[in-house]
Amino acid sequence: MRLLNKFLISMCCVLITTTTFSQNNKLTLTGIITGCKKDLVLSKFDGIKFHPVQKAEKDGDKYTLKIDKSEEPDFYFLGEEGGAFAPILLGTEKDVQIQGQCPNLRLASYTNSDVNVGYNQLKQEINKTKSERDKLNRLYMRARREQERKTYKRQLKALDDKQLAALDSLKKTMPLFGVIYGFNIYPSFANNQGTYKNEFDYFVNNYFKYADLSNKSCNSLPWVYEGFKAFALTLAKSRVPSDALRSAVNYNLEKVPEKTGAYKLAIGGVLAGLQQAGSDDYLYFAQLFIDKFRDVDPDAVASLKKAIENKAKYAIGGIPPDFSQQTPEGDEFALSQLRGKVVLIDFWASWCGPCRKENPNVLKVYKKYHDKGFEVLGVSLDRKRDRWIGAIKQDGLPWHHISDLKGWQNQVAKDFGVHSIPHTVLIGKDGKIIARGLRGSALEQKVAELLD
Repeated sequence: MRLLNKFLISMCCVLITTTTFSQNNKLTLTGIITGCKKDLVLSKFDGIKFHPVQKAEKDGDKYTLKIDKSEEPDFYFLGEEGGAFAPILLGTEKDVQIQGQCPNLRLASYTNSDVNVGYNQLKQEINKTKSERDKLNRLYMRARREQERKTYKRQLKALDDKQLAALDSLKKTMPLFGVIYGFNIYPSFANNQGTYKNEFDYFVNNYFKYADLSNKSCNSLPWVYEGFKAFALTLAKSRVPSDALRSAVNYNLEKVPEKTGAYKLAIGGVLAGLQQAGSDDYLYFAQLFIDKFRDVDPDAVASLKKAIENKAKYAIGGIPPDFSQQTPEGDEFALSQLRGKVVLIDFWASWCGPCRKENPNVLKVYKKYHDKGFEVLGVSLDRKRDRWIGAIKQDGLPWHHISDLKGWQNQVAKDFGVHSIPHTVLIGKDGKIIARGLRGSALEQKVAELLD
């Protein structure tokens, strides 16, 4: 952990150089930035969208911005209008200089800005610690001998202690960095289980244990958004039942002061995580956002209402719009051609190992219930027609197959919010979605309920 000690020492230097507040109340940001095709914009992020603050003045590859100074550094985002944005801390320093390229300003370098250099060091330290923690957790879980488990448990304990010591130090030397660091501390379950019955209960109650959610800096802190996004995404990917997921998220949202920027960032992160996972619980929390911010952010509310209306069509109980793509023979085939049947839309690809392993299970159910009205529509995320057709023949898949050969950009997969494969959507005779994600015995059991 020598790197951590060096990092903490460097943070002391950041404190000295960033807490002096000049009488000059303007900060000038200048940059030599290449590759920009559109205007360079400085923005703020509220958890739902980016709000432009100022457009940079341009002179060749040189850009200039001037904003009001402040006594504490604050997060802004710099990037091309309508493109990707990179976080930047501004407010306390007089002149900040940046050099980079528009396609990826996150890799930009800074001069005259100890706070941004320090922030980049902090992120590197967070990533290294997370990587070490994940590795030790994997080794601990896989260890078969008790002595090995004890060794990895001690190492996890040492890492826990180092992080808590670093948090205490950062709170004293650079309070903002302390708040950020607190969002990235998750003490090991192996050493802190206590009275928790399982790791799920521990996760729900301790994920934000060291996050100072009531700190005023959280009102514009993107780590609030990232923290709640990761929390919701983990729950959704773990296939936690809907009622348990909603309870867990609400339990932690209640820790955030309502009607604040922090609350908006938090619920925005939840929505992003659930959307990434393709979770139907997105609808519940989108409505929660609407209820909370109906009067203060009508634009975001209107946008979410449209998103709810669209997503509801692809949620359980919804009727998805008809779609069609090309078969291996080059003909168009539409979902509506199977209306009146129980249909399994099977998102897969020839290059997907788990998909290929699941194919025999789907084939078993198809052979057993096809004559009773069960159909399968395979939607491939392949890019190469020969590999797609080859996999169909090799696995002996007799059902209907379609694709636009655009890989992860497959339009049907995007419409259904598919972010991992294999992924299945079961549709009833009335065209309504009955279930998502059914595989193996669970699929056979549900089809049997419908057709036996």
